[in-house]
Amino acid sequence: MLQAERQQAILSLLEQQGIVNANALSKDLRASLSTIRRDLYELETMGKLTRTHGGAISNTYGLSTEPSISIKNECHTDEKKRIAQAASSLIRPGDTVILDSSTTVNAMVNYMTSTPNITVITNDLFNVNKLYMCPNVDLITIGGLLRKGSYTHIGYLCEKALEDIHADKVFLGVDALNPKSGLMICAQEGTRQKKLMVNAASEVIVVCDHSKFYGKALISFCKLDEVSCIITGTEARECPALPDIRSMGIEVMLV
Repeated sequence: MLQAERQQAILSLLEQQGIVNANALSKDLRASLSTIRRDLYELETMGKLTRTHGGAISNTYGLSTEPSISIKNECHTDEKKRIAQAASSLIRPGDTVILDSSTTVNAMVNYMTSTPNITVITNDLFNVNKLYMCPNVDLITIGGLLRKGSYTHIGYLCEKALEDIHADKVFLGVDALNPKSGLMICAQEGTRQKKLMVNAASEVIVVCDHSKFYGKALISFCKLDEVSCIITGTEARECPALPDIRSMGIEVMLV
């Protein structure tokens, strides 16, 4: 099978299933595992899919449909660890920070146990569970309606609490971003709380893997000119959007 035919077959399977496994593709398409991995890499650079540990997920689920947490946790795990470690290093002693709910932000809490005298505000129960025993952290939990299928509080009570909060930094995850549309998410019910987090913080720091520069999502919640810094993996170094983002005065950290 020619490369173009093989890659089209991969995309057809993704359209049908939403997710594919590299080992299964190797068997079904009668190609070596290294060949399949190379195809997935090339398709990802073209913005056609997002690679995961052991396969890939479709970028065409629908603008309002986000992958499950389990799938997100499989995506770009090494890159997310590097991003999380770099983001955590920006937290200074005495800082008050907001952590939103995303798998990359979730990874940050593993590196926040030694910075002294910090206050963490979060609406994510995963973050709470990781940080509540840390002696260096004063933890403020933002309650509300627990979003089904996630560890995240949303809704009126969550938003009301965020209206009166002030922080030095907010760390945000996104489903997509670009210079034209800004920061985007799939879930419309999370839009207002994201906006309130942005409004509450002096510095807005986006943490996202490189695939987020190639996609789109349903709703924009923040313009890029409100962002202080974007932390992403070195995998994004060839992203065509980076020069435009940097020209807006936004720091882009490749880690």
